[in-house]
Amino acid sequence: MNPARGLVLSLCALVCWSIAPFFFTAAGRRIGPLATNMLRLALATFTIVALALARGVAGFHVPWPHPASIAWLAGSGLIGLTIGDAFLYRAFVSIGPGRTSQIQTLAPASTAALAFLALGEILSHRQLAGMALILAGVLTATTSAVRAARNSSRVATSAPTNRPTAAYGHAAWAAIWSALFQGLGTVLARKAFLSQSDLDPVLATGIRLGAGAAGLWAYARTRGPWRPALGNWTETRTIRLLLGGAVFGPTLGMLCYISALKSAPAGIVTTITFMAPLLIIPIGAKLYGTRMGMAALAGTALSLAGVVLLGLG
Repeated sequence: MNPARGLVLSLCALVCWSIAPFFFTAAGRRIGPLATNMLRLALATFTIVALALARGVAGFHVPWPHPASIAWLAGSGLIGLTIGDAFLYRAFVSIGPGRTSQIQTLAPASTAALAFLALGEILSHRQLAGMALILAGVLTATTSAVRAARNSSRVATSAPTNRPTAAYGHAAWAAIWSALFQGLGTVLARKAFLSQSDLDPVLATGIRLGAGAAGLWAYARTRGPWRPALGNWTETRTIRLLLGGAVFGPTLGMLCYISALKSAPAGIVTTITFMAPLLIIPIGAKLYGTRMGMAALAGTALSLAGVVLLGLG
């Protein structure tokens, strides 16, 4: 295990997963969240498979995954990507990405707890302190962003609308379930690497993405034909957005994420990758002309301090 390498790969995944949502948000507004989710996983799977084939043609020797590793990775894709992301997108639609991100800070803690119970991974006091700082930073920054958006909405409308409490409750539980399923999916992927030391990250990413995509497309088929569900996805602008998001998100981001799980504990990898709101907030401020408050800056500082502690181990 190489924690330093895992830390760097986790940070690379963080950057990729902070860029991808802007592509997918724009695509989702055109064709809907379900179609966006289906197509992003399908495109990413094809890209990873093409990369794996290209490596084979180039003469790279890649050990074939053991049946147990394939089972762990497939389970990880079904639980983390199919089920976890289904709850995630439901929360996004109902309560927005800001408040969903707040609740999603549960994911690193749940991942660390599941990794301790299932894999026996024990974190040092310094690493636990770093995780706590990162979670506090993300929570501080996202709370500030949500509060600012709410205040802006109240100023823009003469009579603010109040959604039913029950709807918020269901959406909040969707975000909680998403965090738990994604944490479990991470632990299963980590288990695959622990069961096979020479497991190739590219093949592992392809298996996980393929299983997640297959599960999601099968679920969509139970709701009706695929064609109406995909909407007008062949429009040139939509295809560009989907390709851009697929490259940064489930392709490069997922590849770095899976590779990080080969080198570092699941709890640490998940904690770093769930810092995405800290980058999404300033990127959104630049793109949409919104202002960053002191709370967002303070949250960023807290999280960076947490990353330093994680790196020191």
